[in-house]
Amino acid sequence: SVIEELRFARPELAELPAAARAPAAASTKPRVLVVEDNPDMNRFVAQCLGDHYQVACAFDGREGLEQALALRPTLVVSDIMMPNMSGDEMIAELRALPELSGTPILLLSAKADDELKVKLLDHGAQDFIVKPFAEKDLLVRVRNLIEAHQAMAQLDGLRKAGPFVEVNCGALQEN
Repeated sequence: SVIEELRFARPELAELPAAARAPAAASTKPRVLVVEDNPDMNRFVAQCLGDHYQVACAFDGREGLEQALALRPTLVVSDIMMPNMSGDEMIAELRALPELSGTPILLLSAKADDELKVKLLDHGAQDFIVKPFAEKDLLVRVRNLIEAHQAMAQLDGLRKAGPFVEVNCGALQEN
């Protein structure tokens, strides 16, 4: 796998949690793709999420895009400034792919620039968190984005299932 290749090329990545090193076998946990070039931050985010989600890791935007295509994650958590392909370039690529256009994206950035934040939210990110951040903040944002995405998928499934049945919820009449 790409993660295994990276472990040999970059030994500092060997300490990644097992869940992040290889895609998990069939699991009911939602899959989160962490895209972060800093090995320590990548490991921290993966460890924060590992108890609650299947976690896969990528170390630049290009690898993140490749992994997103292969894994179809429920959510992408990504840094913005990375080599090979930046987070905002990766967002544009993801949004251009029909199969990934609805995947929620949570961006991580050391920049607390409001103009940048608005631009990225306007171009396809669902949320933005400034580094450093608390683990609880990350977990709550990830959970909320995943729950909203799952609710939208359920509604979409209902719409595709067929016509809605109208139910009269008026007052009951006693005989």
